[in-house]
Amino acid sequence: MMKFKFAIHLILVSMISVIFNACSTLGAEQVAIAATKAIYEGKVEEAFSYFDMTKEEWESPDGKMFAGKIRTMILEAQGEVEVKGGVDKIVAKEFNQTSKDRADVKIEVIFGDKSSKTLDYSLIFVDDEWKIDVR
Repeated sequence: MMKFKFAIHLILVSMISVIFNACSTLGAEQVAIAATKAIYEGKVEEAFSYFDMTKEEWESPDGKMFAGKIRTMILEAQGEVEVKGGVDKIVAKEFNQTSKDRADVKIEVIFGDKSSKTLDYSLIFVDDEWKIDVR
């Protein structure tokens, strides 16, 4: 009887783990929102993690130039946040999945002074997760 209870417990734990892992993958909209949040919060490395680039690509001359542009964009975003009273909320306004592995997301950033800005992202599903397509 003890072995049976242990086997049932092991099966339940395995099922919960599978369900949790399946649900933990962010959808395209959530990735676009999370990337935008990281950018406006000045979290450079986290923002980089949302882009579809390998470590080798980041370390290449073109990757380093791209990283410099992203860092500049993040600094500009932080300045915008200061002037506009912070970020009130970030929401996905439009979502269009153009194929099984591609999607377009329109994000609206609403600032503390109630002004807003719209950002457009193209995303690609690679290695079981959505990434911002930079190609």
